[in-house]
Amino acid sequence: MIKNLATYLLSAPAAAKVLVLGIALISSLHPATSSAEEWTLRVVERLSNSSLSPVEGIRFYGNNGASDLAGLFTNRNGTANLNTLNTKGRNPVIAPSGGMGQGLRFEPPMMTPSLSACPDRVCTFQAINDGKPSVIIGWQVKDNSGKGVEGFPVSLSAPYL
Repeated sequence: MIKNLATYLLSAPAAAKVLVLGIALISSLHPATSSAEEWTLRVVERLSNSSLSPVEGIRFYGNNGASDLAGLFTNRNGTANLNTLNTKGRNPVIAPSGGMGQGLRFEPPMMTPSLSACPDRVCTFQAINDGKPSVIIGWQVKDNSGKGVEGFPVSLSAPYL
């Protein structure tokens, strides 16, 4: 069948052009899946007069390599930038922590950046100073040779929740 198709294409240059054009059109409809997405991570605190104030110095942690990224601290405008090109997956779960000893809790406590959760690519977390600070607990699971193990289920027992 392929031999017959090749013979046909050689004898019909116009059809070959249409086929090549069709292949080019189809490939343009399927962009590379490794495209990066950029997100603005924003932390604000609601003041007593109901206005929102940016919170500086909040560190963001996450899975898929997001915790390893440098610069995931909010600036004086309360924002940090996340580019998923630098993570191991396009959908890292991000969680804010810190506040330079301010004892802040964050709502939501974590978020996966998406257009539905982050309008205009801005993911907003609210910092709440109520004496119940958010805490990030990290761990690594390694095999007998010291290599990291991915996807290993880990849970905390009741006293630590």
